[in-house]
Amino acid sequence: MQTTAAVLHSPDEQLSLETVSLDDPRNDEIVVRIEACGICQLDIEARKMLPTPSVLGHEGTGIVEQVGADVKDLVPGQRVIISYAWCGHCPRCRENKPYICDESWLINFSGTRPDGSTTMFLNDKPLSAAFFQQSSFAQHVITSERNAIAVDGDDLPPGLLAALPCGVLTGAGTVVNTLNIRSGKSLIVFGAGTVGLSAVMAGQIAGANPIIAVDIHENRLKLAESLGATHSLNARNTDIAKKVKKMFPTGVHYAIESSAQASSFNTAIECIENGGQIAITALPHPMENFAFKPFAFFTKAASIHAVSVGSAVASDFIPQMLRWHRDGRFPFDRLVTTYPFEDINRACADIISGKTIKAVLTM
Repeated sequence: MQTTAAVLHSPDEQLSLETVSLDDPRNDEIVVRIEACGICQLDIEARKMLPTPSVLGHEGTGIVEQVGADVKDLVPGQRVIISYAWCGHCPRCRENKPYICDESWLINFSGTRPDGSTTMFLNDKPLSAAFFQQSSFAQHVITSERNAIAVDGDDLPPGLLAALPCGVLTGAGTVVNTLNIRSGKSLIVFGAGTVGLSAVMAGQIAGANPIIAVDIHENRLKLAESLGATHSLNARNTDIAKKVKKMFPTGVHYAIESSAQASSFNTAIECIENGGQIAITALPHPMENFAFKPFAFFTKAASIHAVSVGSAVASDFIPQMLRWHRDGRFPFDRLVTTYPFEDINRACADIISGKTIKAVLTM
């Protein structure tokens, strides 16, 4: 099968739309015609993580066109959201914790199927594809049945559904699953991007109060306030730790660091109360060290959580977010800007510049 994909030939080059070939689906795989695909910050970082030429994209939404012989729960014609990949057989997966699958790194970032075979070819040569076992910067993809969540109803367009599988999932899941924030507990969120704003919305649903949003962009802080933040602080012109200590002398209960800034992480340590908890959803430089002072953790007997996709079982949590949205409590659509597939490079540039919060490609 031939289709069109956005191919990366070098980490520093732009993506180019080219005709590629798909392998035949295995017995446990499906072929999905992609209708829309979100662009995540991870897609930007992964340009240097996979061998090139490669096809990225890990937030696909589309229609099932083919199913393998062993596929039981999906049929052609169904709309699905494709989330992160998991092996299904390791101890963590058997414990219903696929978000910390023992094979997570290999299965999501190797650029191949788990057995080393490829799903896409360019001029009859293998591509680094199978990113998150989908590579959804393409009009058709092969993915595992495990990755795909069937979507009931047609009330939301694909361009919104494709915003959910990673960034929104991570932000909301961090509040609900990782930290399990309860009503009346205080929360500070560093970074008002997709993850941070999703955490603000989920924090309001959980009853967190107050909710403090921290960013350097006034427009994002205003959006955070409209989505449930009770306070907003601009880190560009505010001593955040000093301000928070003045507002809450004993500190806040929970902090979420989504800005990927080492300075924000260190500030979060200063802001939490004794016994407080910090959740980190992104590192400043994923493959490098960064400095922080662990002494404060000991003096506060605090906890730190390294969060993987919001500690969420995607097949359960994505439908939950959709129910919140239908109830009017989770307006994630306000984060989304859609771009036609051929404008993928502009969409990526707008994410890097901060112009766009959540970019979604429509096919």
